[in-house]
Amino acid sequence: FDAPTDTVLDRVQVLVNNLAQSNVEQKAQDLKEMLDPKYFGWLGHFLVVKRISTQANFHSLYLSFLDNLGDYGKGLMEAIINSVYRNIGKLLRSSKITTSSSERGYLKNLGI
Repeated sequence: FDAPTDTVLDRVQVLVNNLAQSNVEQKAQDLKEMLDPKYFGWLGHFLVVKRISTQANFHSLYLSFLDNLGDYGKGLMEAIINSVYRNIGKLLRSSKITTSSSERGYLKNLGI
């Protein structure tokens, strides 16, 4: 995936780290202003690998954030879905899937 500059990458990561139900609308607006949609592949992968697969308790927050992105976020939703499918396939092919509870947990968090 094409990644944004290190400065933008850091800003997006800080934005996601500070995401809360009380600021989701403002953070969605901030993302629209800082990230070109051509980087949605990178952001979708980041969200799936670093957040969605490991933090099930924040799924509703991430969905609310995506909802607040409106039309701007449609491409991001597609990137997230593609990344989910890729990561599910990777986990199912992993030799550790039968012995690693954390890998099974990731699958569970991705909807399997």
